[in-house]
Parts: sequence; structure tokens; C-alpha cells
Amino acid sequence: MPSGFAALCLLLLHTGALGFGILPGNSQNHQEITEKAILISTLQVCRALAQAEGTDFTFPAKPFTVEAVAAACGAPKSSKSFRQAITFIKLRNIRVDIRHVLNASFHFDDEMFVQGRKIITEGILAVKANNKQDNFEAARQKVDKSRATCRNCDEDDCRGNILEDIIEEKVLTSGYFGVVPFASTKPKGKCSHGGAVDQTSGVEPEGGINKDTFSASHGHLHADAANAAVAATASLLEDIREAAGDRAFLQMLGISKGSSKALCFVIDTTKSMSDDIEAVRAVTSSIINSQLALTMAPSNSEVFLFTDAPAKDKHLKSTVTALIERTQTAVNFMISGSTVLNRRKRSDEPRKHRRIASSDAALYRDLAQASGGLAIEVTKSELLAATSIITESSSSSLESTDTSGSLITASQSVGNFKTLQLKTQPGLWKMTMMSSDPYTLKVIGQSPIDFLFDFVEASHGPFTGYDALDSRPRAGVNGSLLVSLTGSDSATVTEVTLVESSGSEEIKGVVEPQGGGNFLVHVDAMPSVEFAVRLKGRDDGVASKASPIVFQRQSSTNFRASNLTVTADSNSVLVPGSPFSVPFSVMTSGVGGNFSIRASNNQRFDSTYSPNLFLETGNSVNDTVTLMAPLNTPSGADVSLTIEAEAPGGGDTNYVVLRFSISNCAGNCSSLTWELSVQVTDGAEGTGVERVSLRRGDGTMNSTLAAGNENITLISYTSSCCSPDMELLVVDRVGNVGSCSYTLSSSTEVIQLTLLCPSIVVLHLLTQLGIH
Repeated sequence: MPSGFAALCLLLLHTGALGFGILPGNSQNHQEITEKAILISTLQVCRALAQAEGTDFTFPAKPFTVEAVAAACGAPKSSKSFRQAITFIKLRNIRVDIRHVLNASFHFDDEMFVQGRKIITEGILAVKANNKQDNFEAARQKVDKSRATCRNCDEDDCRGNILEDIIEEKVLTSGYFGVVPFASTKPKGKCSHGGAVDQTSGVEPEGGINKDTFSASHGHLHADAANAAVAATASLLEDIREAAGDRAFLQMLGISKGSSKALCFVIDTTKSMSDDIEAVRAVTSSIINSQLALTMAPSNSEVFLFTDAPAKDKHLKSTVTALIERTQTAVNFMISGSTVLNRRKRSDEPRKHRRIASSDAALYRDLAQASGGLAIEVTKSELLAATSIITESSSSSLESTDTSGSLITASQSVGNFKTLQLKTQPGLWKMTMMSSDPYTLKVIGQSPIDFLFDFVEASHGPFTGYDALDSRPRAGVNGSLLVSLTGSDSATVTEVTLVESSGSEEIKGVVEPQGGGNFLVHVDAMPSVEFAVRLKGRDDGVASKASPIVFQRQSSTNFRASNLTVTADSNSVLVPGSPFSVPFSVMTSGVGGNFSIRASNNQRFDSTYSPNLFLETGNSVNDTVTLMAPLNTPSGADVSLTIEAEAPGGGDTNYVVLRFSISNCAGNCSSLTWELSVQVTDGAEGTGVERVSLRRGDGTMNSTLAAGNENITLISYTSSCCSPDMELLVVDRVGNVGSCSYTLSSSTEVIQLTLLCPSIVVLHLLTQLGIH
């Protein structure tokens, strides 16, 4: 998944969608609010593009759906990638409540607006850097943490519990929250979040102010709050869109005209492949032209790797397998023989052919099979023919709807690869293979209906919900999947089964509809062997059909469960030049012992960690991976970190895959800016501010008087990140002088250097500081 999108997911978690429920119900929840905002913003972008191109645009009927929006944007084949983008954001939204339930800054509880705002602004910076833009807009709010904000509710009626002066003066406040009985507290006179879980709601002033549901303390305002959250999220998306541009914004959300699947080509450029490069160039160009592939390779992509040599980094097989499982990307290997001259022989001796050893080719076959791809073995003379077959199999040019005669319209064979082009004929097909050698059968059909899924686990905290796994599920115990149908608003799931990849065992799940094309699936026990996910369903909404369409789909990627559990969580923004710590834990339900630990990242940043951890059955051990990005790493770079744990003997492995974005003001200072907002006053007993000037700094400063209060001067300062320091000089009307400074690399609070003026107060990022 592109890092710009990953950063966007982080950012949307901290906008207006927070403070609502997790699970579906009568009230609007996090997921519904976020999805509604994304759909609205996407339609606005598509309409703007249509107007710019001089084409017609028609809004779909409400309520908007993923399929309807993708079709309105002229990209119906993108409904799967669009749904995947939205689902990713929604699952990360749930994760905030599950993993950060007691961290007030993630929810703006306890009036922690400074900390919450910092999360948002860091996210904005990361998203815009990922999209190679330099616009940064900071939010400004008003808050007074010293004032009382609430009175007791009238028994269960909390509609008038916020004090009148707080409302009239539009003072920003939020509810305090705690879940520990007898220990949860709040400042005197402050509002509580409220609800059955919140222990502060029993402390005076009693009650709460949350609008999470219609039955909440302020449930009468739930609809207004949900609409405000949608508008706030849409506004943030609009800001990202303006920085990225319309087409880049749509690509970030998975909307692209043409093919819904991105293609990626990996080419071995060693000397022995030199005579094959032109053939590879020809096929890649042909495939790209026919598929209109995206410039990046998100999840569910198709990767083609061309090589004639064994892998030199076999130790990374488990890492590659982990990434295949996480991205559900098909990897196809084009393996050609290598012709080399035996330099130890005389030059007039015939050239000898060296083929990749069987054990080396097996590595490629294993990875291809795990991903749902193919390992195609050909000689160098057959490479052109093989690439031609790939080109044709990647397009629909040979398909026919004629149902007369043979069902096979074309057949081609080269090396160990054979393809059959079939007529497009709906129904139940039966295929018979006769071979004395092991083989892989891959069937490609045509239908808009497809499915996405994530392995999830139930929350064990105070809030119910399901968190997406970043690793393999646990083997031999019950588990859950969140399944999303794409390509049809009227289709439904009737059965989900985990199918053994190399056997006949099947484990059927219990399907629970969640609304919006989403289904929660529970299985009694995760398989202990490699498996795929098979889905069956029906579509009742096809008007031209007398009976419902019955369909079946199966994941191309194979998965494994594990007796190991690896979990990790960390800040999603990495700053070059500073150590970046990623805490993780490993637990085993199998045999204990000395476990091997491996950590690798796609940027090859320096990292430190313990290569071995001793685990006892049922117990977990904590450790940390520390990354160090070079100072010149550009903002927007994507970092993928894979942490693996391997049981003694190598019989079981598990992993966790994390994505980070680089935010480097120093390394890319000319294209990035930072902002400072300051409020200067001489106090109620002072003579007033005479002037404010910039003593140090290369940025632009503007000053205005606050509306309705001439004793307050508002200062805004904008500067390139190449000038990270600034200092203000403040003079009152009797000549008292004070100064304050701010350094971009310091904390979020103003640093005071010169303390001369007894009554000047500086307000920065909602924090008041006195200068004495």
C-alpha cells in the first residue's frame, strides 16, 4: 500500500469521526461517518475532473455506495481497490479505540486539544510529503482548561448540563474519561465523557456530554455531531486533495480508469541476463499498454519477476512470504536458462548451458504457489514466446461469447507453461487434468463481483469491536475474518470456508451480515496447514435473470496460521537522524525455547534488535527494534518493517508488518513550511502592546488586532523549514520589552529566552505561558 495512503489512514483516525461507536447499530458509527465523507469527497473530485475535461457527470442516487461512486467516476473496475482503501481506513479507525482506549489525546478527551492537534498536524505533513506537496495548514482553537464547564445532570437528563457562559463564549471543551473504579478523576467543575464505562461520570458534576449514540448523554445531538464529523473529515480530505491534485488523490484512494489491478515488473539486471533485457522490455511495454497499469504497486497487484539465476538472498524467503500474505499480491517468476562460457576451457570449446538447480527453482515455485502466481521455466530461446503468451493472457482479446462448437478458442504452450483461452460462458465448469508431474492450475474468470477480507480479532478492552491482524492468525483456536463484497450492491455472502491448499480438509465459518456489503465470519479453529479462503454467494439484483446468480470465489493467496503471536505498535511517522523505536512482543502457545528474531526493512536503514529471545509456553517476551534513517532521507519515503519470530527448529514462524512515513523537514527543507500562531497581550492591568517585531527568523510575520479586544495582538508566522528558529520582540506602551522564541525541532511549547516584561502573555498552540 502506498505510504501516502497509509499516512492518510493514520490522519483520518483523529478527525471528526472519533467519539462515536465501533459496531453497527441504529446510530452512526466511526466506519459509516468515515466512509460517507470519503464517498462525498471522491464524487466532488470526479465531478471537477469531468468538468475540466468537458464531459458529463451524474451523481448516483443516495445513499452513496462504493460501487455507485466508482461507476460515476468512470472507473467501475476500481470498486475493489476503492473498497479496500476504505476498509483499511475503517479498520484502523477501530484500532484507535481498541489500542488507545485510555489515551485521551487520541480522542480529544480530558481537553487534550494540544496533543490531539499535534497528531493531526503531523499526519497532514506526512500525507502531503507522501504526495510531494508542500502545503501545510494548521488548525487553531480556543480553550481554557481552568474554567468550570459543566453542572450536574438532572438525573438521566443531561441536555442542559453545559454552563451557559461556556456556550455563549464558544469555549472549547471535551469530556474527561476514565475506566478505573475509585481511581478515575477529573478537575473540579469539568464535564465527563459519560456512559456506562466512564467512571468519572459519577464524580461531580455528574453525567456526561458524549453524543456517541442516540441513547448517549447528549444523544439528542447525535445526528448533528455525526454530520459535523462527516463535514470535518470531508474538509480534511479536501485539503489533502488540493495538495495532491485530483488524479493523485483518486489514485491514493484506489480509483483509476482501466484495470483495477496494478502490475509490477522486477528484472534481474546481472550480466547473464543482458541478452534477455530487450525481450523483457517488449513484454512489459505491451502489458502496460494493454492494462493501463498504475505507477505504484498497492495490495492485490500482479508482480512479474524475470531471472536466470538462483536467489542470492534465500534467507529472506520467510520475509517475502510474509509480505505476500499481507499484500495478497500474486508473484509470477519467468525463469530462463543461463548461457555462460566456461572460462577454464579453451575459447574454441562449445558453450555450455547452465540451468538453475532444482532446489533453487523450488524456491521460486514455492513463492509463486503461496501467492497464487506461476513459476514459468523456459530456455532463453523460448523467452520471447513465453512473454507473448503472458501478454495475451493479461488481456481479453482472445475471448469469445460464441457458445457453439468447442469451448476452447486457442491454446499455446512453451516450456512448462500452457494456456487455454475459453469462451465466455456462465455456469458450472469441470476441468480434467492428466499429468504424471506435479502441476499448478490457475483459472481466471470475468465478473465484477469479487471479495476482500482481513483476519481480525475481538477486542478484550472496555469497548467491543474487532481489530485487523498485522500477522498470521493463531492456529488451532477460533478465529474471525471480516469479508467485504465488491462489484455489486445487491450481492450477499452465503458461505465462507477455509480450504486446505494441498488436501481436502475444509472448515466452514458462521457468517454474520454487518451491513454495507460487509460480513463477519467466525470459524471454530484455524487450520494448522496452508489454506485458502473460499466464498460462496448469490446476487438477487440482476433484473434480467429469473433466478438469483450464484457465484463462488477463492483467494489466490495461500495463508498459514501459527502457534506464535507477534504484536507491535508504534508512531507512524519516522524522523530521520533520530532513533525510532518499535516495541514488539512475542508469545508462543507451542513448545518453548530459544526463538530466532529477524527484522528487515525495505529501505535498508540501520537497525538494532536482539537476534534471539527465550520464550516459555504461554508467556510473552517484549523487545524493541530501533531504526535509524539517514538525515538525507526525503520526506514521503515509504518504510516497511517486517519483524519475524521463528520457533526452534524452524517449524513455525510468524511476523508483523508495519508501515511508516518519513517526515524530514531538515532533509527537504526548501519544499516544506512550518507555521506558528501567537496571541500577545499586556494583561488586564497593562498599558497595551505597542509593537511586535521579528528579531530572528527568515519567515513572514503578520499581525492583527483581535476582534473586539484591542489589547490582544494576533501574530501568524510562516517559514521554510530551512529556517527552523524564530524570535519575537514585544514592546508595551511604556517601553517594557519582552521576547519569546520557538525552535521547530523543540517541543510544541514556546521556549522563553529573555524575561523582561512582567505582564506579556504568549499563547501558542493553546498553551498560555507568562513572561516574568
